[in-house]
Amino acid sequence: MKTNNTEKVSIESGWRLIADIGHKADKSELLRKALKKLVNMNEGALQKFLGEAQTLFGRLKKVVSSVSLEATASFNIKDFFKTKDKGGIFGYVDGDIFNWFDSEVKNSPEVELASYEFTEDIKEENIVGDAKTGGIYKEVDFAHIKQICERHIVKGEKLLKDNGQANLFWVRNKKGGLCKVHVRLRDDGWHVDVYDFDPVGEWDAGGRSFFRN
Repeated sequence: MKTNNTEKVSIESGWRLIADIGHKADKSELLRKALKKLVNMNEGALQKFLGEAQTLFGRLKKVVSSVSLEATASFNIKDFFKTKDKGGIFGYVDGDIFNWFDSEVKNSPEVELASYEFTEDIKEENIVGDAKTGGIYKEVDFAHIKQICERHIVKGEKLLKDNGQANLFWVRNKKGGLCKVHVRLRDDGWHVDVYDFDPVGEWDAGGRSFFRN
């Protein structure tokens, strides 16, 4: 079976984590014993370990958990994603939101998310790869993003990073391509931008991404 690029990234990031543990094991009897068990694990157990270890010690650190979002039968993105001069809550809204995505989100499911902070500068292929390795990867829709923005900007819940750094959501466009929606606070208010997934695009440490809780 062929392995796609994202799977390769996930596997490589997991093995890099084991290498780091191995390096530290020189001075730890407990770690040496753990590594002895690793070499005898079957593939399924090893993948589970890699995922759990990546979530605990990797480049994505959970900082906001248990964000429960409601199911939505129908939601028109133009009703919410609009600037202050048009009665909205944003300083800027990227026009590609209305060009790249369907105007209406139908049957948006209930979901529970968490926000993960980047512990170091990180490329997008590693954000997605680490999340998949850790079993937390989750794509959302604009009805979910709307709920997060409304709860933070209007109701005052501390869900978004509000010092100008990234808050990323992963969404599929009309053609099925992976995109990221970038929400951040600027001098003139909250901005919402959308970009295609860029494997080598890098985000600063301290930025955040929403995935599965």
